Amino acid sequence: MQYGGGKRNDEFMMNVDKSYIEKILNDLLIQPIYKVNDLEKKMPDASPGLYFIYCKFTRNHKFLKFGKGENLKKRINNHLKGKVRNSVYNRKLSKDKKMKILIPKNSKFENSDDSLSVINRILFTKTNCSFQYINLSKDIISDCKKIYFDNNLYRQWCKKWNKNFNRKNDFIPKIDQKTEIVEYPIEQIINSDIRYYGNQPEIFFDL
Repeated sequence: MQYGGGKRNDEFMMNVDKSYIEKILNDLLIQPIYKVNDLEKKMPDASPGLYFIYCKFTRNHKFLKFGKGENLKKRINNHLKGKVRNSVYNRKLSKDKKMKILIPKNSKFENSDDSLSVINRILFTKTNCSFQYINLSKDIISDCKKIYFDNNLYRQWCKKWNKNFNRKNDFIPKIDQKTEIVEYPIEQIINSDIRYYGNQPEIFFDL
């Protein structure tokens, strides 16, 4: 599903404020939550979007992971394939000592892409996790693109959201990460509810 719409004039630029961000977050939160078997029939479009991963084991965190994808279908598919090579979720999961305590010995996995670990991560996600996602509208994608690829606008955005600005004046992004423009502010609002946020959870960090 897509969120957003409506025409905005050139003043859109710094209208990416808390109200703008909270609208996107709230709309994401009312989307269906899919178990993996259902998700395989309800995959997102191959366009920019945001997603949550939930896990039945997490009691102190509402979300296991929050993330974005410039190609959301590909991003979620990478998580479902169980490989650590191209999935932050699978790498975090494989290093989560507290989580791994709960897994039966015959279902263990290591932080590698050996065949057994991949199979067991796929099984873990399919058995214990669910996904919620939203594809962003063309208007929101346009806003993100305008800010992300304009150094002056990006500098203003960083100041607004207390993010370190580390670009040179002639910097041209080689990798398209424009959805960061809405992902990062949402993270700042809900980071205490996300288990896989920032550094790897330690063994004593309760689920």
